[in-house]
Amino acid sequence: MKYLNYIILLLVVSVVLFVILILNYSRCNLSDSDAIVITKDFFNKMNVRYSQSQIVVNNDYARSSYQSNVKTVAFKVGEDSSITTQVDCDSKQVITFSNEKLITSTHQYMENVNGRQRSKLPLFIDENKAKEILLYLGKRLGLPQHVEFSEIALNKQAGIWTAKWKRKYNGIVCDDESVTITITAVSGEFCGFNNQVRSKIPQNEVKVSKAEAIEIARNKLIDHISNEKWEKNKDILVTKSADLKIITHRSILDRILSLDPTPRFVWVVVYDSKEGMDRNSIGILIENESVIQIDATNKKILSSEINIVP
Repeated sequence: MKYLNYIILLLVVSVVLFVILILNYSRCNLSDSDAIVITKDFFNKMNVRYSQSQIVVNNDYARSSYQSNVKTVAFKVGEDSSITTQVDCDSKQVITFSNEKLITSTHQYMENVNGRQRSKLPLFIDENKAKEILLYLGKRLGLPQHVEFSEIALNKQAGIWTAKWKRKYNGIVCDDESVTITITAVSGEFCGFNNQVRSKIPQNEVKVSKAEAIEIARNKLIDHISNEKWEKNKDILVTKSADLKIITHRSILDRILSLDPTPRFVWVVVYDSKEGMDRNSIGILIENESVIQIDATNKKILSSEINIVP
C-alpha cells in the first residue's frame, strides 16, 4: 500500500508538470503575423535582403543561456531555410538572427591544399576594419544597456568575424549574458546576431571574501586528490584566478518548466599548474584547469569541474 501511494503521487506530480509545461509552452501572446512584421522591420533596419517565397513560423524556446518563449520565423528558399530569426514573445524583439545562406556561401573562400585548409582570394578584411563594421552594426541595432565590448574573433574555417559584448552590473561581469554580432570575413556583410541579455539584478549579497572562496575551492580539490598528494603538489597546482561574477544556475525543474531564475553573485575559482611547469606532477595528472563556483552569500559550492586524475 505504501509503494502504491508513492506511485500515485509520482503520477500526479508527472501530470501536473506536464500540464504546466504545455501551458507554459503555449503562453506566447504574439501572433504569427506580428512576428513576421517584427522580423521584417528588423531586416529593413539592418538592410537585410530577403525573399518572401516561403515564410514558416513556429512556437519554440530560445536556445540560449536562458529559456524564453519565442516565435521562430524562417524565410525559406526551396526546402532550405535561408534566413531565420527568433522573436521573443514578451519583449517582442528579435533576439537571434542567422543568414544561413550567406554564412554557408563563405565556405567557398576555403580550399584544401595537401590536407590543409587555406583561404582563397579575395582576402579577409583585417581586424581593425572588421571591428569598425561590427561596432557600427552594434550602434545600429541598439544594444541593451550596460553591455561593454569584450572581444573580436576570426573563424577562418567559416570565413566570419564575430564580436561579443558582455553585460556588467556595478562593474561585475554577468558571465552568461552577452550579445554577439557576426559578419562575413570577405565582404563584412551582417549575417548573425544573438542577444542573451536579461538584465535581471542579482538578489543575493556578497558575504564571502575572495580569500574564503579560494580556501573553499582548495578544500574541494584536497577532497578529490587527498591531503597527501596536495602537499606534494601544492607548489605546482596554483590558483590561476578567483573572480566575482554574476551567474544564473538552473535546476532540472527550471529547465522543464522554462523558468528564469534570478542570477546570483558567484566566486569562480580556477586552479591549474603553475605557468611554465608541466601538468604531469607527483602522483597526479592535471589534464586541464579546474573550475569551482561558490555562492558568494552562503559558501555553497554550486558547481565543480575538476580535471585532475589522482
